Amino acid sequence: MQPRSFGLPPAPSAFYSPPFIPAVPHPVYWFMDGSITFRVKNTTYRVHRHHFQQHSEYFRSYLETVDSDFTRGPFTPIELSNVQTHEFERLLSIFYPSNLANRGLTTAEEWRSILTLSIRWRFPQLKVLAIRKLGQVLSTVDKIVLAQAHGVLDVHWLLPAYAELCTMDRPVKLEDAEKLGMQTVLKIWQVQHLRSTLGLNEPCDHLVKDEFGLP
Repeated sequence: MQPRSFGLPPAPSAFYSPPFIPAVPHPVYWFMDGSITFRVKNTTYRVHRHHFQQHSEYFRSYLETVDSDFTRGPFTPIELSNVQTHEFERLLSIFYPSNLANRGLTTAEEWRSILTLSIRWRFPQLKVLAIRKLGQVLSTVDKIVLAQAHGVLDVHWLLPAYAELCTMDRPVKLEDAEKLGMQTVLKIWQVQHLRSTLGLNEPCDHLVKDEFGLP
């Protein structure tokens, strides 16, 4: 059965059906008792609907629309057109861990993709998990850069990162400044200047919060 094209986020061309190419069931994420089928590129995944309906605000809303479409068969694949197979499989590995004691995702790249999908498809609990895991593996500068890129305003993550840079006794390194951008570098310099002018030695979290607009 030809899959129905499903682009995320919605766009005018979201339901365009490309020329049909037979897909291959994934060797791991294809469950006989699965209740929903996704297609990414030329791979199909039959998994359990409740993972997406319960934990994703995006899919909860979308599946309500699907349920009202009587022309659609129960196992017609939902085509995810703006995600790579390895990214989707990382997401599925959280729902279906091969080892309950070890979820298998360890690198910053892997958790970045989880953060991206959790924001795009509105998995709030996965977003919190990804932020926590990335906080354990990213450098101070990379935490800020990632937060800026994804609009993450997590004071428990950002405040220590900004404070660390603002309490340095030297300017931000050139390579770090290029990552952070001019506006952020100027704010860091402003806090450094205020601390020096006021003769403050403590981190001065209130100065950091005021300058960077943190709650």
